[in-house]
Amino acid sequence: MKAQNSMTSVQPPADVQADVVTTLVVPDGPGLPVPVRMSFWRSDPFAVHLGFDTGDHALVTWTFARELLDKGTREPTGLGDVQVTPATPEGRRLVVGLSSPTGQATFELDRSAVQNFLGATFALVPAGHESDQLDVDAELESVLAGNG
Repeated sequence: MKAQNSMTSVQPPADVQADVVTTLVVPDGPGLPVPVRMSFWRSDPFAVHLGFDTGDHALVTWTFARELLDKGTREPTGLGDVQVTPATPEGRRLVVGLSSPTGQATFELDRSAVQNFLGATFALVPAGHESDQLDVDAELESVLAGNG
């Protein structure tokens, strides 16, 4: 898992992208709508990226395992910084809990929107074929050359 301010990094357009509005869970109060961009790059096939709009046209992006998000659509999963669980077994909402040294937040997303996004990522890179997308020799060469 990694959180970053995406204003500081430039990436090519995502291979799969979906913009949805999530709800920030507020203890003892109504939830707050927060736009989120779900992104997937074939070049990073094990990961999904959730970019939360902070209100200043900046995204705070959390990167974590695609498998964690997928499994979390069916059952509670995740330890530590990222936890994903269906709100109820038959529910239409998905709960994503994020923790960092500076705080924690809980969001509710539309479960079917997440499943549709994941379906598109698995159509592009099927489960179990992620390593087919990686050029390990090129990555190793880059690291040994001091570029990685």
